[in-house]
Amino acid sequence: MNMQTATLNPAQLNALQQHIQQAADKLSHQNLSQDETEVGSLIYMGNVHDSFPRGLITDPILNSEEIHTWMLMRLEVSDQFTATRIPKQDTLMEQLKCSRPIVSRNLQVLRAMRWITLCQIVRGADGQYRGAIYAQHDEPISLAETLLLDSTYLDFLQEETRGDVLKRLNNIKHSVLKHTDYRLLTDETALTPESGIGSSLRRMSSNLSNNPLDTVLACPPEILEPKNELNCYENQSIPEEVRNLLRADDNEKHHVKTFYVDNSGKNSRNIAHKPLNRPNSQQKQPSESFNMDNHVNNFYTAYCSSGSSFINNKKTTTTQKLRIPRCLSGTKRKEEYAHDLARKLPPDEQQYILDFVEDRHKAGEQGISKPMPNPIGFLISMVERMQNGTFVPSGYGERNNMTQQEKPDNTERQYKQARQELFSNIRHLDKMIEMQSQQPGLKSELIAQRDQLKQKMQILEKNTIAI
Repeated sequence: MNMQTATLNPAQLNALQQHIQQAADKLSHQNLSQDETEVGSLIYMGNVHDSFPRGLITDPILNSEEIHTWMLMRLEVSDQFTATRIPKQDTLMEQLKCSRPIVSRNLQVLRAMRWITLCQIVRGADGQYRGAIYAQHDEPISLAETLLLDSTYLDFLQEETRGDVLKRLNNIKHSVLKHTDYRLLTDETALTPESGIGSSLRRMSSNLSNNPLDTVLACPPEILEPKNELNCYENQSIPEEVRNLLRADDNEKHHVKTFYVDNSGKNSRNIAHKPLNRPNSQQKQPSESFNMDNHVNNFYTAYCSSGSSFINNKKTTTTQKLRIPRCLSGTKRKEEYAHDLARKLPPDEQQYILDFVEDRHKAGEQGISKPMPNPIGFLISMVERMQNGTFVPSGYGERNNMTQQEKPDNTERQYKQARQELFSNIRHLDKMIEMQSQQPGLKSELIAQRDQLKQKMQILEKNTIAI
């Protein structure tokens, strides 16, 4: 039986010997601790293996070039949270075997689909462009998380790009915007940052659901046809009630019409169309699974600010009209996102939080405080703090021009401020206590301080109840 022995050429053998010698030199200069009785080095002689998210490989929207672009970017990352150089476009062109416009489009598609996020544009002292800082994700992140990192994301989605190469990009950006509008209309958590377990539960829910609107970007695979990419809301698989709700057809004025239209001088949140008189034969009751009548009334109850509207002869209530600061109103869509965020809070706190962001932004412009490059992201963070009780009020946002009827009870405001400050300090001490496992003396002192604050909290609540 003939056996062929494996042989190494001189160059390969020399390279291996150099690696072995480098490991030996490093080991010989290493200082051994008392508990290390035996040490050694290991040289891996196989191929490098990389893992990629399954959701990326099976993404129904991304094409192979866009998926490959994400993979090539991932190969540049050595350690988590360590900044690394993004692959040059020439390198991507060579690896992908495509032109420069295609590479640029791939990056923009990944950004639109939230697989990557543009965090910052870097310019030199002379104002010359130096590069961009991107964040890469193992799944598409939520809209709220994107706005926290990228204040220009909405502007990017609304930019129209020209050229046949970028037609696909325009279709994707348009559909992401339509999906975002739908989520804001039907899901009150659309602008809430998602936790890790929340992301896992969403994936589990979308796997169990047959409704394409439950997927990450609400785009069912069957609509991915040539020249019809991401035509999410014209597909037959979308519920009829939802398509009617989002339809912008002049012949369908009895339905809610075009919530996010960039018409000058009109705020779509403040417009309520009355239904046309239709024959009885056309007045069909919606199905029990999706009560369109209640859904539309709930929408106007939350967002109409002038007059009263009648939809199917049901009167809706009106709410306070909010003044959106200039820093949050670059576009109609951004203005309405800020409006939706403020509506998450009680009525007496909605305008306050908008004024708080406005004053804080002005302080940054004047050099009094740190600059605020991302007002919409700051608003998301402040709303979340007010909801979980960790918001610490300051002089920002206070207005003295309110009428006596509009002015909130001073005792109640002082109570809220004191409670929020105590709650924030208690949480801070809890975190510090968890970190002091090696210093029992300091830990005991921190526990005592925390207990004192808890007692103050109890006294504060008792006094409030007594009043």
